[in-house]
Amino acid sequence: MKNREVKDKVKTAFESVTPDNIDNIREQVSGAEQVSVPVTAGAKKKKSILRRFILGAACIAILVLGGLGIYGYNLNYAVATEISFDVNPSMTMTVNGKGRVRSVTANNADAARVIEGLNFEGSTYEVAANAIIGAMLRTGYLSELSNSVLVSVSDGNAERSKSVEQTILAEIEHIFSVENFDGAIICQTVSDNAQLQALAAEYGITMGKASLIDKIVTASEAAAGSSESGAQVTAYTFRDLAGLTINELNVLAESLSVNLGDSASGSASTQGYIGEDRAKELALGFAGVAETDVTGSIRSEFDFESGVIVYEVSFRTSDYEYEVDVSATDGGFVAISEERESRAGSVGESLSEEEIRAAAFGKAGITDESAVTDYRTESERDDGATVYEVYFSDGTFRYELEIREDGVILSYDKKTAPSSGTGGEEGSGEITEERAREIAYAKAAELAAARGAQFDEADVREYECEKEREDGVLSYEIEFRCGKYEFEFRISATSGSVIKAEMERD
Repeated sequence: MKNREVKDKVKTAFESVTPDNIDNIREQVSGAEQVSVPVTAGAKKKKSILRRFILGAACIAILVLGGLGIYGYNLNYAVATEISFDVNPSMTMTVNGKGRVRSVTANNADAARVIEGLNFEGSTYEVAANAIIGAMLRTGYLSELSNSVLVSVSDGNAERSKSVEQTILAEIEHIFSVENFDGAIICQTVSDNAQLQALAAEYGITMGKASLIDKIVTASEAAAGSSESGAQVTAYTFRDLAGLTINELNVLAESLSVNLGDSASGSASTQGYIGEDRAKELALGFAGVAETDVTGSIRSEFDFESGVIVYEVSFRTSDYEYEVDVSATDGGFVAISEERESRAGSVGESLSEEEIRAAAFGKAGITDESAVTDYRTESERDDGATVYEVYFSDGTFRYELEIREDGVILSYDKKTAPSSGTGGEEGSGEITEERAREIAYAKAAELAAARGAQFDEADVREYECEKEREDGVLSYEIEFRCGKYEFEFRISATSGSVIKAEMERD
């Protein structure tokens, strides 16, 4: 509020509480002086009345000025709204009551690079959002391989929060349209939640990302709880998903049909994945099943298993039901589940425990028993027959089988072992640095071809690779030069997806 407006309001307030009766007061004082009775007390009384009027007006003026001052301070300086932007770069914007930016804070190194040299203070949040998204497009964090952005609004005023959501959604849609970019946007309102705040702090992520993960976890639990008997439906944990990028989370959210509200648009990019057709082809190979033996259709959907985004491919034959997890990034084997359609039927001659062991190893293709660890068995009666549950590992995979006493395989599960040949941290299911380099080189060749240039691994120089965790995402930061160009990549250590890809003239 301008000073002139404040003065006018104070003047009006003062005049409204101060009566214009000075002539009446003078007349009473003059009449009192014409008699012999002392007028000192009366005069003091009248002066006291006038003083009270003036004092009251002054108090009201102070209250008005104070109220206007507090109101003005709150409107201009107090934070009314917080807005976070997550891709993998993560940043938080604070906005005052006028919709003007107070600050933009980088939550990780990627975000610091995106907003380096940009001054947002005093601009509208719409202008700041435009600049932030534009910078992420220019720096390659938003690309055809990773096209999803999460915007989270925190505001005690629900109506204003929704308005900010819709405004930013429209602003980003406009930017994507101008840039001819096929992007996906999720805008959401987040509220105080002690449990999510604790998880966000634990994993070093924003409340917005924590809220999105919570929605996906809840949806996965509901899907697992409502699945048909025997169906393998994954119920995720927060820990499972905390290290994924926003695009990977969006892929899972779409697969589970998570309700993201009306402030969302576009679809998560899957261009960095091998595709359903190739995944189905590989799944049949891993299961050792010919396509001609499949009864019904072959289904495929995205899932998350052993630290990577996978295609979960499901199909049946006349005897078994299969679910095969294929790495969405490189087509590698992740897991298989094989379940016999019917457990009924006559039971043949019982085998010894050594023969059951041999049957288990035969199914798993184990030829060197010295590599087997953690072998154990349990048994129970089922439908009038003894069924052995057999567990073991060969250092690369973990196995779990149900074998009937006559040697019939009732179920078979094989998964990538936590400390398998990925070369990553134990229990992480991470890709190796070598695999990350292969992915970076493949992408570099693709970028070079798009510019009419050649990429030859033999010409790579000044290669550098660092493994680090930012915003809960463990990744390989890879930089190198080749020919006249400098390349910079960020590769997810868990899924192998390309988070960032840049090619600049050296």
